[in-house]
Amino acid sequence: MFILAPRNVSRMARDDGSRGVSAGLNATIGPRQRDIDAEPDVPRSRRDASPSKIASVDVRTPSSGFRPKRDVSDWQILPHHPIERLSENLWRVEGDLGSYGLRRVMTVARMSDGRLVVHGAIALDEASMDAIEEWGTPSYLLVPHSRHRADAGRFQRRYPEITVLAPRGGLDEARATVTVDGTYEDFPEDEAVQLRMLRGCRGREGAMVVRSRDGVSVVLNEIVFNLPRPEGFLERSAMRLLGLGPGPRVTKAVKADIVDDPEALRADLEHLATLPGLVRLVVSHHVMALGSAAPLCLQLAARSL
Repeated sequence: MFILAPRNVSRMARDDGSRGVSAGLNATIGPRQRDIDAEPDVPRSRRDASPSKIASVDVRTPSSGFRPKRDVSDWQILPHHPIERLSENLWRVEGDLGSYGLRRVMTVARMSDGRLVVHGAIALDEASMDAIEEWGTPSYLLVPHSRHRADAGRFQRRYPEITVLAPRGGLDEARATVTVDGTYEDFPEDEAVQLRMLRGCRGREGAMVVRSRDGVSVVLNEIVFNLPRPEGFLERSAMRLLGLGPGPRVTKAVKADIVDDPEALRADLEHLATLPGLVRLVVSHHVMALGSAAPLCLQLAARSL
């Protein structure tokens, strides 16, 4: 059983204590909160700014000139929100998961040379896909977990030249859906986008770190959930019973499925929380944390192990 978050709950966790992280997040941390977001060359006013949501056709970026050899014969589109332009090199899209009752997130990062990295592919409407293709060439497709491969094959057929990478511990599951070219370790060095593996999770989860003009973003997948607090008592009770939330955590299901060394994973999440200039935490399910809420969410997730 999965819980669908109410639509009127904000999708973004912010450091003003909004309900996106969980009710009472600030009280949970209290005086122990570390001022991790005090980066001298990233002003706080810029770090805590909300991302601008754009209509998928309103993308004011130079055309990449890219036009794929499209095989969209099975391009199945589920409901999704408009593209959110988080920074000059990071976009985010939130979509529904049909009968599963959760939401999912696709993140697209732009490398220093203009090539695009697609994390957790979601088949979007054609106007949105056109906007992505105008922005850059989809060159790397990340299959970050076996439960996030539903649209990976569609992306590979749409972009036959794309390089598909997966965490080394999830290669067999990814290969059941797509032709995989390598692991996260095979991603090239780049100043703007880096991939790193997380310890303590059987080699099945990694992190994408994106450096933008306004700061650093950490993009995670199944390893950290951040679901908002449902309004209904029954929904809240079921969410807590299943260990899904509310708020940032490593869920019971994920612990049982992939976590084999909680101490090592805790150390890696705490390290990510201390990255200089951290301004965003993007997770696949599904609330984004901005400003000083980003390190707080990582700290809370580490404490849940």
